[in-house]
Amino acid sequence: MKLRRIIIALALLAACTPEPAQEPQKPDTPVTPPDDKPVEESPYLVAKVDVKSVMEPGSTVTVSVRSNYDWAYSISSPLLEEREMTDSTLVLASCLNSAADETVSVTIMSDKDRSLTSTVQVKVKCGLLLDFVFDYDGTAHDASPHSYWIDTKDGVNMMTYNNASAGRTVARFFNSLGGYVTDGFYKFEYNSNTAFQNALADGHSLEVLFMLAEDPGDAGEIKMFSSMEQGGTGFLITDMSRGREITFLPNTTDAVGKNWRWCRSGVVPEVGKYYHAIGVWDKAVGKARIYIDGRLEAEVDAAGKWNPPYNALSQWICVGGDPSNSDCQSAWNGDVVLARVYDAVLDDAAVDSLWEAAPKNISATSFKIDNVLYMSECEVAPGGEFVVAGKGFKSGDKIILESSSQIVCETVLSGERAIATLPADIVSGTYKIYAGRGAESAPIGNVRLTVTDTPRAIHAPKVVAHRGFHGSGRPENSIAALQAAQDGGFYGSECDLWITTDGVIYVNHDGTIGGKNIQSSSSADLASVKLSNGEPLPTFQQYLDQAKKNTATRLVIEIKQHSSEARDFACTDEMLRMVAEAGLSDHVDYISFSRAICERIATARPGATVGYLSSTNNLSDLAAHGINCADFAYSFIFNVPSLFDRAHELGMEVNVWTVDSTTDMMRAIGLGTDYITTNKPDVLADIVARFF
Repeated sequence: MKLRRIIIALALLAACTPEPAQEPQKPDTPVTPPDDKPVEESPYLVAKVDVKSVMEPGSTVTVSVRSNYDWAYSISSPLLEEREMTDSTLVLASCLNSAADETVSVTIMSDKDRSLTSTVQVKVKCGLLLDFVFDYDGTAHDASPHSYWIDTKDGVNMMTYNNASAGRTVARFFNSLGGYVTDGFYKFEYNSNTAFQNALADGHSLEVLFMLAEDPGDAGEIKMFSSMEQGGTGFLITDMSRGREITFLPNTTDAVGKNWRWCRSGVVPEVGKYYHAIGVWDKAVGKARIYIDGRLEAEVDAAGKWNPPYNALSQWICVGGDPSNSDCQSAWNGDVVLARVYDAVLDDAAVDSLWEAAPKNISATSFKIDNVLYMSECEVAPGGEFVVAGKGFKSGDKIILESSSQIVCETVLSGERAIATLPADIVSGTYKIYAGRGAESAPIGNVRLTVTDTPRAIHAPKVVAHRGFHGSGRPENSIAALQAAQDGGFYGSECDLWITTDGVIYVNHDGTIGGKNIQSSSSADLASVKLSNGEPLPTFQQYLDQAKKNTATRLVIEIKQHSSEARDFACTDEMLRMVAEAGLSDHVDYISFSRAICERIATARPGATVGYLSSTNNLSDLAAHGINCADFAYSFIFNVPSLFDRAHELGMEVNVWTVDSTTDMMRAIGLGTDYITTNKPDVLADIVARFF
């Protein structure tokens, strides 16, 4: 039987070849071999390879061997490895992590005569383009041969943790599914990386191993590994209209035009279950394919030229959501174990190889805490308390904080709240939070704790419904939205005012509606304008009439900036007159992006709550002019939390707008805000009820 598996370097083979035996002396008389002994054949060896062009990563190549003796082989590079060997063939597979195109030599050697060789050459294409590996310190690095820089947008809405069943460190995200976040994700920029873009443009494959941790409910699209803002490629869980399927979505332009290629797997992910997905865009044949757990689930037409995201600011790959200029949208909640990009059109064999190598039977802990709430950034006193609210706590559970070591806190339960007593020697820093139950611990999130003897006062914020409680058929700034805010028992309902040429004030956010510019129109011009629910465009008088029906919900009135300061003041003065006439002066707050408008209101209504919508650090000057509310976008003030303290030192209050994610709501609460303006006032009201 022929020798089967001999893999040895040429140098080693040469070193191990026995010394040739000395030629025996010739006998005095010739020796005639027996008639039944055959004459030995001269050895021959011929090798051929079945590929002439560049070999795709993960694919196979067959070397055909013709020889009348056993044979062995050597390979000049680890980029090729044996897949199968027979008497006459050697099947080799290319690995997926080559750093560049490389020509690999395969040498076949006769066992009868090691000097008899046949060499073939195979050109192997560069394979692994980008490989996110998550580190225990919360960062990530690229483990591909390119070693690209990965930017960690550190945030309390993500953490990394050791998952024993996965055999590696895993990234866990705690975002509001489908939401928008400014931190807590990973970012690889390729807008100036021409080689990377070219690699995607000639055909590519993506691999991700993930787990969805929460039911999506009515959330929109959800993306765990994506680069698809007006072009690009990536994975997502579709919205409800497309069935919540795991989907691969490259964007290409063909003769018909620019299109998303919806390669929907038909697989709807179960909460808490891990899925291995591979998406392949095959430019040569104009197809996109998606594999789930090694199985081909769908193939769709995807002809044409690949389109990167239209805006250069969005030309980056996000783990934890999808790029939106510098921030993250369609945010993820759950685990990401693997996230890789290949400069290759992976075939079935390559996908099988990746699926075989992927971690299997991954599991989280046997328990989990759902609907978690905690202040992700806050000040605490030594020996003070830290509260985590959530569903699923049981008697005996502990809150565990982990930095360089673990702190198992004494914990008592009060309803859904786990109240942990911090040690007296705790120090400021970022901590991983776990719920401990016996020998197990379930990841909860990260918290930034600032330890101080005089921690910032924390209280339940007042809930302001942005443009009313709209949605479910209630348009923004409609009477129906105002009534819904009143019925919801919210502190305030925000509205936006414009004045017409004949001095009538209307409520609408945008300056135009139905093709008509409000401030350039008369009330007669606007009389026929309807909202989407059939209501007429509401006048401010109608808003006041509704406000009087339930004064427990205050009007938070924003005067929009008009074409001139004179027009601004005309709207302001008429608004103040109408509020006073309606007897609502004690039930109204005021805001504006115009400082002049704010100062005019503060002068006319001393003591009224007046908020300047700005990004200024000079709060003392505002306070000196009677503006008593610092009114900040969350994207600004979260970067300068000291302004909360400065405002309170000056006797001012703080409003944060427009905050729609649970994580950002809790962060604002932890920083000591007095008001939160949100498009989801019902969600915020529930948080306040649960946490306080």
